[in-house]
Amino acid sequence: MQFRSLILSVATFVIILSCSGKTLYPVYELDEAAGEVRMGYINGSGEKEIPALFEQTRPYSEGLAPVRSEGLYGYIDLKGRWVVEPAFDLAFPFAGGIAMVVVDERCGYIDKKGRWIIEPRFVQGGSFTSSLVPVYDGDSTWLMNKKGELIREIPYRYCGDFVDGLALVEQDRSYGFINKKGAEVLPLTYELSYGFSEGLALAVEEGLGGYIDKKGQWVIEPRFAKSGSFAEGRAFFVEEGLTGYLDREGNIVVDPSYTFGASFSEGLARVTPKGSSHVGYINKDGEMVIQADYLFGEDFRDGLALVADETGLYYIDKSGQVVWQRDRKEINPHG
Repeated sequence: MQFRSLILSVATFVIILSCSGKTLYPVYELDEAAGEVRMGYINGSGEKEIPALFEQTRPYSEGLAPVRSEGLYGYIDLKGRWVVEPAFDLAFPFAGGIAMVVVDERCGYIDKKGRWIIEPRFVQGGSFTSSLVPVYDGDSTWLMNKKGELIREIPYRYCGDFVDGLALVEQDRSYGFINKKGAEVLPLTYELSYGFSEGLALAVEEGLGGYIDKKGQWVIEPRFAKSGSFAEGRAFFVEEGLTGYLDREGNIVVDPSYTFGASFSEGLARVTPKGSSHVGYINKDGEMVIQADYLFGEDFRDGLALVADETGLYYIDKSGQVVWQRDRKEINPHG
């Protein structure tokens, strides 16, 4: 695996554990005997907490993390002990004591002891972020409760998870929102939406994006060719190929001057300045607080972010100080 491919793979599976004041961060280590890269965990001081024994990892939630060993996923606890033995093709984080897993291309749901709550019989499923979850059986989309009861059929091919009582739905490339009774609260009149975040949803009409409230009223009139959801009171937008940021009133608070910009997380956002191919971090005023010195960077979570340059992988804190590092040759057996 080439080094750039490796760091992009790391990006896909950056995971953070916060439980009882403890935070763990995933790291890659080279198993020299096997000539393979494995994943384990460090704490916030860069000290090893769980040995690198796993082929892949997914986010911790509610004290358990899905990890892959010998091609199958199971769940480990905070000390790296198996709580649910590997038996699944895919496994997702727990929410409300229930996790979605995949066996033979079918989705089902288990409890924290690995017992089936809902046998794997759906083509697609969501997460129990609320009392209902959308599932698709190959023919119809349903809203299902935690007992596995199909409460009501809904006439949409796509339905997102519920956020503050509303779920994004799509049919024939038109988007709108339903409530838990399946009723259309906001009709499918939008060309695109990402769902609600911080009380506002991006909505696109006639090729331009703006932001609506839960009554469908425009809070920020559509005027952006491209923009993102709100996070920490900021949303990015793109104007003439450059990214800037606006506040919840629609005021531009960071002028568009970046060729790339991500959403804010813990007060910082990843950006690539115009004329550069590297990533750095700005604060909400647009000040570059961590210089653009990295080929790749992830969002900050619990005070640390994973970054990479031409020579290795690093975890840095919000001042840019390195907490953990591995040289390129230490994690890439193929150079």
